[in-house]
Parts: sequence; structure tokens; C-alpha cells
Amino acid sequence: MKAWSGRLTALVLLMMLTLRVMASTPVTLLDTSFDQSIAQYVSLMEDPDGSLTPEQVSSRELQLRFTPSHANAIRLGVTNSVYWFRISINNPLPQHRRSMMVLSNSHLGQTSLYDITNPQTPLSADSSPHGDYPHGSYLQANPWIIDLNARETRTYLLRVEGNGLFNADIRLMTVDRFLMKEQCDILVLGLVCGWLLATAAWFLHFGINRSSLMACWASAFCGFSVMFVLAWMGMFELLLGVTPEASEILFEVAGAAALAAQTMAAREIYWRGSEASHLRKGLLLLAAFELTFGLLLMAIAGGPSELLALLGLIAGQLVLSLVLGLADSQHPIVQRRMLAGSLGAIVAILLVVLTSFNLLALDIMAVWSVLLLPSGLALALVLATFHLYRQNPSHPEVRTVVNIAPEMLSQISHDLRSPITGVLGMTELLSDSPLSRNQRDFTDSITQAGREILHITNEISDLARTQESHLELDIRSLDMMHLINTTLVHFQLEANRKQIELVVDHSDNLPNRVLADRNRLHTLLHNLFSNLIAYTEMGEIRINLSQHHSSDERDAGICMQVQLQGNITNRDDLRALLENLAGSHNQVPHPSWKQIVMHQLMRSMEASLQLENLTPLGGSLTLYLPQQKAANDSVHSPVADDSLIGMHVLVVDDNASLRNVIEKQVKRWGVRVDSTHSGKEALAMMRNQCALGQPYDGAIVDLDMPVMDGLELARRLRDDDQIPNKPHVLILTGLSISNIRDRAKDAGIKHLLAKPASGDRLKRALQELRYRPERPSSFS
Repeated sequence: MKAWSGRLTALVLLMMLTLRVMASTPVTLLDTSFDQSIAQYVSLMEDPDGSLTPEQVSSRELQLRFTPSHANAIRLGVTNSVYWFRISINNPLPQHRRSMMVLSNSHLGQTSLYDITNPQTPLSADSSPHGDYPHGSYLQANPWIIDLNARETRTYLLRVEGNGLFNADIRLMTVDRFLMKEQCDILVLGLVCGWLLATAAWFLHFGINRSSLMACWASAFCGFSVMFVLAWMGMFELLLGVTPEASEILFEVAGAAALAAQTMAAREIYWRGSEASHLRKGLLLLAAFELTFGLLLMAIAGGPSELLALLGLIAGQLVLSLVLGLADSQHPIVQRRMLAGSLGAIVAILLVVLTSFNLLALDIMAVWSVLLLPSGLALALVLATFHLYRQNPSHPEVRTVVNIAPEMLSQISHDLRSPITGVLGMTELLSDSPLSRNQRDFTDSITQAGREILHITNEISDLARTQESHLELDIRSLDMMHLINTTLVHFQLEANRKQIELVVDHSDNLPNRVLADRNRLHTLLHNLFSNLIAYTEMGEIRINLSQHHSSDERDAGICMQVQLQGNITNRDDLRALLENLAGSHNQVPHPSWKQIVMHQLMRSMEASLQLENLTPLGGSLTLYLPQQKAANDSVHSPVADDSLIGMHVLVVDDNASLRNVIEKQVKRWGVRVDSTHSGKEALAMMRNQCALGQPYDGAIVDLDMPVMDGLELARRLRDDDQIPNKPHVLILTGLSISNIRDRAKDAGIKHLLAKPASGDRLKRALQELRYRPERPSSFS
């Protein structure tokens, strides 16, 4: 039994010796030009504290501790240990032979080569940039010249200090192959950097000419990517002689800045929806995090910094991909192209990490990923920006507007404002004098035209500030409902002419006052309503205001939903115009200067518009205004007004939406309300209430009703003996009050209210109706 045990032990030792001999098989030099990987011929040993000297490693005892590699590349993961590699090289040729041993990866620590054929006098081959040995780029970062005499074999020890992620290849080649490969690497690097620089120049040109912040950020991404690639490839050390530590700092700062610039470019996509402003803020925070994370990595010397950089890159691209994939923007094609770039970057980085930890054998991906990643992301940005350029070419009409000197536009606006103000003042004085019906119509038309010119003058002033990039918002507290009604009053005559009912409503949670720029918001709403009325006939435009919910209690953003009902004329033109305002890919081929102003106003306010649908019979759209609620202000409350509690009124209007709104408004003040759609039914309801002994205190009657209008209803009410307790009538009209005051007086009506009827004006009109019924009142 002992004999068999001895034989088995001898056999195991013989097998181990055979493996050692196989691992120590020298690399044979060829008599032709060659370039081959010798990683599989290498044996290695770890020196955790780096205390061993070449003489100690050359001892027989430590030589037995070397382990064969048998791998195509050296991948040791994240480490700060010192490693010793042993390689034997044989020259079987009858003459002297010179070759080169090359270790890739310029991010490793100090490397040294020792010839231990004669252990008593080891020969060191230092790889510092100031030595007598050649230097290459990343793939040939650490080269040594190997001289072997005829039929000579030598063994070398290679000492390498780990400095983070240890991923390298060891190759043996002739000098001509070294030079040829270096030229090819420099050529590829030059092509990549040239592509990135040319792309940066194109982005910059596009950004300046088209005022595109997205293109400017893309230009910054390409510029920082060039610095990142050059630092990674070791070109700053090779060409400028900077220290490896400085090159590492440039690499980390440039990489973080490039990622932040890419995120900022994505932020400039026209995001839409109620969360658009929060989305932009989130992307801004992501860019700040990426930049800060890159700067913090500078404080981590070696170790896991390189791996942390890769993981941080994956995290940033993953968050950006989620935003690009799930959020709603006005440029879905741009969004998808940038998403493709981010997803490609995530896949490439994961492959690099898995390869570095020996989980995949994709060495070529690990080597070229640094060149592929920036190029791929730059290509995605180019495709995205090119789509914007193709959809929004720089038309001559736009150039004409943009090229007008801002100072001239400001002067034009100033020169127009004074005479127009004088015209409006004189027409106001003229309207207070006794005029015939025709003369009053003429005066109203002059006033209407003067206000329109004054509005255009304000738009010219905004255009001048836009061209100078000085469009600053004057944020103050304002009543949103009052602003909407004031804006709609300007269009009431045109709406009446086209038989369009203008209806305004709001939810109970709408803030009383918000912080916004009143003049700029009025300009935006004026242009929007003007376009909607211009393309609608014989129908209704219903505006509903509400507050969209947010985790921030002070963020009282306004959601304005607009419903169109009626005959939509030139539907394709209206769709193109609204999509142009929304920033969609279907844009007006020749946008007007007013649309340019509206775009800039929406951008400054961080507002967004979404067109839900548009058919020949109607449509709907939503305008999001991320305004804040004014401090110490409450929302609209349904608490009743003491002065109107118990009042019983009848609402008579053929428009169901307007009846609905008026009912909701008066119920907030404690008023009991009934409603009907026709004058004939209204008279019947009044008779019935009188018979029950519960007559109406008042009636809110629309003037413009079919069959029986408001004035005719008032005449029949006055002559109806079955209604002894006659309610006081408040007439709602879309016409000028001065035009109908005489006719209303003849019908016995003393109270008039111009449309659109805001809540405050309607309440004051009802108070007049209840407490001073015999005193004439009008609210225009």
C-alpha cells in the first residue's frame, strides 16, 4: 500500500512539473515580421504589498509560486496589488534578433522589465516617458526593446503596479510591426477626433444660426469627448509630456463634462405635458450629479475609481434612457434617436465590464469602446439635430425677421405706442358723448382696431427683446380668471359675428392669484384665442382652468383645457399652426414673426401646448402654465357670499355649457338656481313658481337666443298677468352694451352684463339686481 502511495505522489508531482514546464515554454522568435499575443505563455504571481525585489523574485522558492496564465489577455479585475509576470523568449536563429515586448493600457501604475537570465546582475528596462525606450498610445502604452543573440534564450520578469481596473494584453512583435500598428492606431484616433471636432463645429454653427440650445450642448459634448478620448489613449502624456496623474484628471473631468452636456442636450427637447417643467428640472439635476460625481472621482486615487466611473456612466445613461423612453415630447423622432444612442452606450459599457471581469471574451470591445461610445452618442445627436434642421429649415421669411436690428424693432414699438395711446384716449372721450347708433358702432370699431394695434406693438417689443436675448419675465401676482376674461372681451364682437359662444369655467382648486408675467401671458393667450376664433364658425369655445397636482405644495401650475365645437374651417392649416406652436415635427413651412414670439414666450415661461385631437366638427387642446401660487393666497372656494344667500334666480340660455358655468358660479354664493334653454319654457316656469308662492327673485337671460331673444322675453314677462311677482332681469350680451342700452330700456330692462361674464362681475351684477333693482346698472 505504501509503495502505491509513493508512486501516486510521484505521478502527481511529475504532472505538476510537466504543467510548470509547459507554462515556462519560451516564446520562439520568427525569422519574418510578426506580431503575436504572448499572454498565454506568461506566468504570474501577486505581490500584495509590493515589497519583493527582482533578486527575491528570482529565487527558486518564489519561482515555484508563479501560476500559468493560459489566457488570451490579462484581466485581474479591480486591484491595487503589484503583479510579477515571467516570460521566456528564445531566438533559434543563427543571427542576432531584435523585437519588442508591448504591454497595453496606459492607466496601469509603474511598470518595469527585468532580465533575470543572470540573477546576480538583473537588467532593468524602465518604461518612463523620459527613458531611452519608445512609447506608444493606449494599445502599446508600455513597450520594451528585446535584443537576443543567436540561439539564445532569456527569461524576463515584468513588474506591474495595479491602479484600479487591471485589463491588459502582452504582445511580442518586430519593430516594423510596432511602428505600423502605432501609425494605424494614430490614424484611427485622428479619424475619431476629427469626426468629433467636425461634428462639434457643425453643432455650433447650427446652434448659433438657429438659436438652438440643444445643438450648443451637443457641440460641448463633442468637444469634451475629444479631450476624454485623447486622455484615455495617453496622447497627452505622449505628445505634451504631462504626468499620468494630470492625464487621469483630464480624463475624469472631460468624461463627466461630456455626460453632463449630453443630458443638457436632452433637456432642451420640447417636453410637454403637466410634468414638463419637473422633467426639465430633473434633467438639470442629473447633469449636475454627473459633473459632481466625476469631480469626486478625482479624490479617489486608483482603486475602484475606474470601475465607479463605468458604473456611474451606466447609471446616468439608464436614467436618461428612462426619461427618453417614457416621457412625452413634442419631437418623438428626436427622442427615439437619442434613446437609441443611450441604450447603445449602456450595452457597450456592460460588455466592457463583463469582459474586464472574465465573464465575456470580447477583448476587442474593451479595447475600442472608448472610441466607439463618444462616436455613437455623437451620431445619435447628429441624427436628432438633423431631423430638427430638416423639419425647420431656415426660411427666407424667418431670416428677414431675425435679421432686423433689435434696436430698430424697439424704436418702432416705441414710436407706435404714443400715437395709438392718443387714439384710444380720444375714442374713449368720444364714446362718453351723445352719439347715434351708427356713430357708436364706428367708435367701437376704432377702439377695437386701436387695441389690436397696441397689442401688435407689444409683440414687436417682445420680438426685439427676443433677438437681444433680453426677454426677462416681470413676475407679479395676478388673477388668472380676470386675465382670461379680459383677454376674451377683446374677441367678443368677432365671436358674435361668427356665432361662437365663449365659455370660461374653472375648478374649485384654482388659486385666486398666481405669480406670472401678466403682459407676456396676455400676449400668449391673445394670439392663441385669436387663432382659434379665426378658424371656428357657429359653435362654442369652452375654456376650463384647473390646477394640476404636484408633490410641491407651492407649485400651482395652471392647466387650461380648451374645447372647440362647431365648424372648423381650414382644419389642416389650424392643425399645422397649433403643432408649430407646440413644437411638433409637423411645422408650418413659413412661420410668421408672431409665431416666433409665441415660441420664445412659451420657452421663457416653460409652458407647453398639447393638441389632443382636431376634427371638422371640433377639437381639444391643453396649455400647461407652470406658474406658482402667490404667497398667503387661497384657492377659489365654494363658500357662499352672505349678500346673496337665499336668492332664487332663473338662468335662461340656449347654450348648455354657459348655463352650466353660470349655475356653478351662483351656487358658490348660496343662490338657489333653476335653468332652461328657451324663453317660452322660462315663462312657464315663472308662472308655476308664482302659483306655488315661490316667485323668482331674478332672471339671468341671454340676449342672443333663437325664436325668442332676451328682449322679447322681457316684453312678454312685463305683459304677462299670470306672473304678478315679476323677477328683475339681468341681460347677458356679447354685443356692445352701448348699442343695446336703448332697446333694453324700452323692454323694461335696467341691468346689463357683457360677455364673457367673470365671477366677480356676475356677483356684483346680482347684488345690484337684488338690492338696487330700480337703479340702472351695466358691467362691460
